[in-house]
Amino acid sequence: MRRLSPVVLVAALICCACDQPPTKEIAAAEAALVSAEQQGAGEYAPERLAAARAALTEAQRRVQAQDYRGGLSAANEAAEKGRAAAKSAEAAKHLVQSAAESARDETRIMLEELPAVKDEAAQAHIPAEAFTETDAETAAVEALLTSADQAIAKQDFLAARSKSEDARSKAQVLPDKYRQARSDWETAHPKPKPKVKPKPAKKAPKR
Repeated sequence: MRRLSPVVLVAALICCACDQPPTKEIAAAEAALVSAEQQGAGEYAPERLAAARAALTEAQRRVQAQDYRGGLSAANEAAEKGRAAAKSAEAAKHLVQSAAESARDETRIMLEELPAVKDEAAQAHIPAEAFTETDAETAAVEALLTSADQAIAKQDFLAARSKSEDARSKAQVLPDKYRQARSDWETAHPKPKPKVKPKPAKKAPKR
């Protein structure tokens, strides 16, 4: 009995496989897409996830048309693109988290400079009510930071980055706003000029 070469056997197996729907491959592609979605690809790698979904849809279309060879190829492509979307999402998530934490930390450093500005104003006898509006803006920045911390704890890094960067943008101008508030108060409440005592008239010398 004549033996078939390994190459012929592999080719025969491939042909047989192409005569059957690629059920396992499509299931693997679907699992890859689910994993990518769980990794946050919908938010962090939407284009790659969309490409994987398109490949899976194409695989399903080809199977329905009984193009099993094309369906097998598209299913494998979908699985590969799904895994790529998951990796991209994970990498993007770390970058966004880092950006959020960096903006948050920079904002806190800016806020730490404000007490010195207010102490300087207090030493100049500027009342606290001069800074009512600016104090409210500072409180709003602190609230944004609290919200950013909560978003980071929930691993909602996109929201955390947005809030942290908004807080940083607002905090950057606070020192100048405090100085302007002091200047406005001083302009509205000028210090009275000290009274100058008249000099006594010189007595005329006696002749």
